[in-house]
Amino acid sequence: MNFFGGKNKQIEERDEDYETAASPAPAPRPAPVIQTPTPPAVSRPSYGIQEAIKLMRVVPVDQNVELVVAVIKNTLESLKVQVSDIIEDAARRQEEIEHRVGDLKDQIAEFEAQIRTRKDEITRLETDHQETSTVKERLELAERLSGGGSAAAAPAAAAKAAASPNPAPRPANRGRASAVPSMEPARVMVTQTPDE
Repeated sequence: MNFFGGKNKQIEERDEDYETAASPAPAPRPAPVIQTPTPPAVSRPSYGIQEAIKLMRVVPVDQNVELVVAVIKNTLESLKVQVSDIIEDAARRQEEIEHRVGDLKDQIAEFEAQIRTRKDEITRLETDHQETSTVKERLELAERLSGGGSAAAAPAAAAKAAASPNPAPRPANRGRASAVPSMEPARVMVTQTPDE
């Protein structure tokens, strides 16, 4: 009898060893998640200043203003809408608008400064262009005169330069006197003296 009894005991021990080796260790339990309550965000009331503005646009407030606003206040409060909440929302909205207007005014000031800078640069460039063109024409005239050209060719060259299809642009005077002296080409007069 011992024969069967001893064998059963060995089989049971082997089965226990197999089950222990085959089954993984129990996983540790996850730590409980503690949710911290989020602070309530400043929320806009369900009936705010925008809705009040829409209402005031359709209500004839020009006639007996005190009566109209008293009726509106009582009606809103009967619907559980607090007028004080609307007033707070209006104050927040005013701050937002004032901040945005300030930002836009600052941007406009920057743009105006950039425009002034560019206008001044255009004026300087136009003046420089005019002076450059005038000096260039005078130097070309001097070159032609010294290059063996006749005295009669000089006025013709000056007239040709004055009638060129691309005259130098003139800066706009804008109501102020020009600080740059006139650079108009000088007229050349040729007179002949009697031969002695």
